[in-house]
Amino acid sequence: MSPIRSAWSRKRSPNSTSPQSPRARPATDGGACQVYAGAFFEAARQHGKLDELREQLAQFADALSENRQLAVFFFSPYLSTSEKQEGLARVLEGPDPLLLNFLELLIEKHRMPVIFRIRQRYERLWEEERRTLPVEVTSAIALDEQTTRTSARRSASAPGAP
Repeated sequence: MSPIRSAWSRKRSPNSTSPQSPRARPATDGGACQVYAGAFFEAARQHGKLDELREQLAQFADALSENRQLAVFFFSPYLSTSEKQEGLARVLEGPDPLLLNFLELLIEKHRMPVIFRIRQRYERLWEEERRTLPVEVTSAIALDEQTTRTSARRSASAPGAP
């Protein structure tokens, strides 16, 4: 089930501005992204939900990437934390509680603008955990499904493969 509702819109109320504090500035340093991604990854590992949370984090990041209105809402320094958290509750459909808590923390700490970097770091950690390597196969002829599956199994069992 997708944690993102497909149709989401929110009208900004006229009195929804909040003063911008120095903490409201988005984090742009990679260190914060690594810390947040690492902590989220460890929580996912401890709960046995690495794959599920990877998928849900990706769906949320993709929704922000594809919907400018949604991104502006969550990245805006003029909306309060509570407004963004209320919007989060409206936009997510059946999220894992770990993801919901993580996204609420990012909102509270004004770190939502670095969600894309956090996703990238989570992906790298996931690949290391699963011992996956990107592989590209080039063939002079089109490969059928059976040949593709056989090649994938042989690659996985090759000497030096994890």
